[in-house]
Amino acid sequence: MTSGITDDEALRAKYMHRFRQHDTDGDGRVTAEDFDARAVRLTRALRVPDDAPRARDLRAGARHMWEGLVALADGGAAGEGGRAGEDASAGDGTTAGAGIIGAEGASAAEGASAGYGVSAGDAGDAGDAGPAGEGRSAGEGALTEAAFVAALARARAEGGLADLVGPSVAAHLALIDADGDGTVSLGEFTAGQVAMGQSAADAAEAFAAMDTDGDGALSTAEWHAAVLDFYTTPAPPTPGNLVLGHRP
Repeated sequence: MTSGITDDEALRAKYMHRFRQHDTDGDGRVTAEDFDARAVRLTRALRVPDDAPRARDLRAGARHMWEGLVALADGGAAGEGGRAGEDASAGDGTTAGAGIIGAEGASAAEGASAGYGVSAGDAGDAGDAGPAGEGRSAGEGALTEAAFVAALARARAEGGLADLVGPSVAAHLALIDADGDGTVSLGEFTAGQVAMGQSAADAAEAFAAMDTDGDGALSTAEWHAAVLDFYTTPAPPTPGNLVLGHRP
């Protein structure tokens, strides 16, 4: 239990925080276009061309996570059909009517099944994808906050979070690794965090917490561990909370 709230409540607050970050147009639901918009915002802030491989990989990573969340909210395994645009009952407490999943709420504990992970090929061909939703092969529709939170809770319960967020984490690091040395310096990290609305001071604090080996650079493994920490560890402050800007 954390600060008078249960661990489940603390994790739910984190997932709601992520929903608000992804709801780029503030309409109370998250779409593939919202995920693309966040990726495009970062690449353009860092002056990386939209058609650069690093930018395309970041959009592909965002699509991978979006499509995995949609499949989880649909009650199926990611990459096995069910999409938010289908006018059908998801069968696990979510509703996909009118292309919106979760319009009638969603339960994180219902409909759990193992092995939902998406392979890199299922996320679509990054080479065919453009910014702001162009070239998407799947994942139409929208997720409400309830469905988004339930999908993340289900991924956590099934042990599939690493598969869900891994491609996006790797692509994010590669994007901000301006010198291409395979790691991220404090300067590179700060530039990326400031581009997404975090202060330089908060970025420095997050960097110090994430740099677990103290070598002054962030590896993909350290970044991935911090993100998984965010989705699985209720107690603040944690490296994941700091990098993803959750400071309750």
